[in-house]
Amino acid sequence: MARPFELRALTPAGDALPGLRGWLDGVPLGETQSDGLLRGTLRGRVHQRVVLSWACPAAHEPSSEQRELTIDPQAASLHAGGAKPGAAVLKLEARCAPLDIEAALVVRASGAPPEGLPIVVRDEVVARTDAEGLAHVVLRARRGSSLAVSLDTREHPRLVPASPIETFQLGSDDTILLLDRKLETVTPKSKPARASKPKEPEIRKPVRIL
Repeated sequence: MARPFELRALTPAGDALPGLRGWLDGVPLGETQSDGLLRGTLRGRVHQRVVLSWACPAAHEPSSEQRELTIDPQAASLHAGGAKPGAAVLKLEARCAPLDIEAALVVRASGAPPEGLPIVVRDEVVARTDAEGLAHVVLRARRGSSLAVSLDTREHPRLVPASPIETFQLGSDDTILLLDRKLETVTPKSKPARASKPKEPEIRKPVRIL
């Protein structure tokens, strides 16, 4: 008995995902193309169980997954998940989530010098504020990780707070991060003039008259 099937690889957003590899009882089926589809035919005896397995592309999870399918002699179809009995083609879905997400970082640093301040992430300068103290950069980071962002003020020692750092906790989806800091320039205080030490009165020795 033979039954065609169609495995569609999707991202969490529902976009087609190429590069997913599939196997049927350990026999390679190939991989999905730009349309995210992998097609094949399940062959076997009535009530025979077959295992359809797949592996997500690199930098996606889950790394692998499998599903057991059974030939149904009455409905003359295969059932798995939400498959409909009697359907001409058994349609399955595999969702693969990227390990990394995109984080759009928006920086607003009021009081920053016109020449700008370096924005540092993971000990690397990723952008620099403009003359108005603004910057925008798209970062990639691991889902669920934390991301520390700092403004490097070392070239401007009078700015406070010095090299402020803010840590963001990332979720599972692409996100927007806002770093909004107010910086001030501290004017050094002039030291008060030291008072002159009063001059001690001169002690004159008595003059002896002969």
